[in-house]
Amino acid sequence: MTNAIVEGRLSAIQNLLMEVHRGGRGSSSSSKGRERESFIDLVLSNVIPPSFRVGTGDITDVHGERSGQLDIVIEYGGSLSFPLFSGVAPRLYLAESVCAVVEVKSDLMGQWSEVQQTAEALHKLQRDAGATATVGRSPTRHVPLFAVGYQGWKGEDTVAAKVAEAGLDGALVIGSGVFCARSVDGHGTTRTTRATGPWALYGLLLEIESLISSLLHAKPMFAAYYGGWKRSEIFDSAVQQG
Repeated sequence: MTNAIVEGRLSAIQNLLMEVHRGGRGSSSSSKGRERESFIDLVLSNVIPPSFRVGTGDITDVHGERSGQLDIVIEYGGSLSFPLFSGVAPRLYLAESVCAVVEVKSDLMGQWSEVQQTAEALHKLQRDAGATATVGRSPTRHVPLFAVGYQGWKGEDTVAAKVAEAGLDGALVIGSGVFCARSVDGHGTTRTTRATGPWALYGLLLEIESLISSLLHAKPMFAAYYGGWKRSEIFDSAVQQG
């Protein structure tokens, strides 16, 4: 049975987001920033637990690959990332620290090539979660990517095909109320999820929540980012002093 109370709240958020989009038409650069910030403020920052930092920036992996500037990065709690200065400035994230990336576009159909470029850059990143304790989904070797468009395709099948084509974890079209997601488990089985109307937004939130809640503990090998450790000398020195 569908919960009408939750549906009403989701519908209100959907309408608020579209009002922001409609009010920003005609001012491309400032509109993009406002749409991204509205999605963070109205959805992510107020729904995702506060222990998971939401920001923007660039991701690198242990091999020195880089993602380029990303709209929204959801970071695991207790992980490492580096700002240039305090506040909401773009950060440099280590690949193992990232729970998911969300790219926000005014028109997902018209800006799909930008989403594909982001997906290609993220697919080059390699990461190893190290020792983990999980319930359900295990951390993926790739950085999960979700695309969000205020406008875009209206058909579920079309959105699902685009998600598979670009290798995304999911895509949401706010205006038409369509969400499609796909994931591949350790046995190679593909799982697909779809939601429509106000529940499309809920579908995205559930996918992100699943990534967050399934990881109970992880110990990534952050030390691998620096190849100049002299562990034997440090150990010998400690032994001599002891």
